[in-house]
Amino acid sequence: MITSRTWSAHRSRIFLGIPIDKDLSRNSYRWKIMVRVARIWEFRSSDQSTLFSLEFIVVDQQKSVMEGVIPGNRVDQFKDQLKEGSVYTIDKFDLFDPKKAYRSVDGPFRIGFTMRTLLAEVVAPPENFPMIAHNALPFSVLTNRINSKIVLSDVVGLVTKVTGVMPPSGKATSQKRLVYITDGSDHGIVTLWGEQADLFDADALVEATAQEPIIVLFVGMTVGQYSGLLTFKSTSVTRWYVNAPIPEIAAVHESYITEARVKLNQLYHQSQRYLPSNQMTLWESVIRYLLKSPSSFRKMDGSTLVAQHVGRS
Repeated sequence: MITSRTWSAHRSRIFLGIPIDKDLSRNSYRWKIMVRVARIWEFRSSDQSTLFSLEFIVVDQQKSVMEGVIPGNRVDQFKDQLKEGSVYTIDKFDLFDPKKAYRSVDGPFRIGFTMRTLLAEVVAPPENFPMIAHNALPFSVLTNRINSKIVLSDVVGLVTKVTGVMPPSGKATSQKRLVYITDGSDHGIVTLWGEQADLFDADALVEATAQEPIIVLFVGMTVGQYSGLLTFKSTSVTRWYVNAPIPEIAAVHESYITEARVKLNQLYHQSQRYLPSNQMTLWESVIRYLLKSPSSFRKMDGSTLVAQHVGRS
């Protein structure tokens, strides 16, 4: 984590592509950065009638992440220039204090646009410029954020089950969808509220599981706990990225494959006493089944496997 004291030492990581020779200060208008705008959202009053600010998250070539804000009185000046996913140089900005609660990034400052700020799109950004801004943490670390309102969390998990959209119940006023995930060791439940419940394309994910395991990065979540499981609830800044090319997803995928191989070996030996002569055909059927059904292979025993799959081989 970058603190106020270490900001100077880290400035070459944050402000990539354009050298920074002096320490940052809150009142300086001389800094210039190259970053991708990974996410943009509006911060409005509870009745949605008043726009307080336009907020965003940027990522640089070294994958350092920082939050930014355009105050309400400057939104008209910049809203048509700023596009989610594009790379920009940003010049003559200020540094604002972080939000007191629900920060999307855990850092000492936010980029603050002023009337002097200059924004220029980089039409041909450097190769391999990161597309996604995130700080995905392991389940074991996220337990320390249970019920914390200071920083929103990012989490990666293998999808094992998705519910349909459920109508409001109890004190809730919004519909929801539950997504069950695992990191290979621990399990959690993601709750997507309101419009996000509809936007999550469960049918497409179910179809895709026939080809590969589905591992999702969810960003901008609050962390809680229910019946011993970690729970992750969506906010207005939540996004998700399916099978994105990031190390955290690759690590969960490798964990899944490793566990599948172990379970596969166990099932094979359990199934030997049930096998007909076509052992190789069943073996191949087992492999296909496990790779298509990440939520099922952990519980499947040999006899059940044979009963379900010998006839299909």
